[in-house]
Amino acid sequence: MCRNTDAAAHFFAGAKVKILLKGLKDNGCPFERKHFQCAVTNRAISGAFVSTQGVVVGSNQLRNKQHLEQVLTHELIHAYDYCRAKIDENDCRHLACAEIRAANLSGDCDLLREWGRLNFGFFGMLEKCVRRRAALAISNNPACNGQNVNAVVDSVYEDSMTDISPFDEDDLL
Repeated sequence: MCRNTDAAAHFFAGAKVKILLKGLKDNGCPFERKHFQCAVTNRAISGAFVSTQGVVVGSNQLRNKQHLEQVLTHELIHAYDYCRAKIDENDCRHLACAEIRAANLSGDCDLLREWGRLNFGFFGMLEKCVRRRAALAISNNPACNGQNVNAVVDSVYEDSMTDISPFDEDDLL
């Protein structure tokens, strides 16, 4: 799924990806093809952002091109946050904010995606999903060891959800 030609072409294709790439450039952090790599992963992780390297996509975890687009969007939101907000990788609150924004803005918590995870319902689904995914993501981070990750997510949730930069509301429809 993540062959070089597919990945390179798709990397610059989607509307959200283009907005994020422009936002990164406008904030002095141009993100180029060299900051993107595909790799076979040993864990069930579709993608990761590594502040010293860029975005890594787990080629063996991708289901289709839409999944690749969503993974790129999620990881580029992290890149944007690291550039713009100067995320402290040792501060669990910073990490929670970044995960909340990525889950909210990337499409991770779209209704159909949640139903695919067998999480059924309508009302409050976005909030439940974003909180769950953010808590799960930070629970594996050493910076959050010994902390109540749900309480950390709660402490930054509202501010993180209202921050939709670099998008505007029309971009998210």
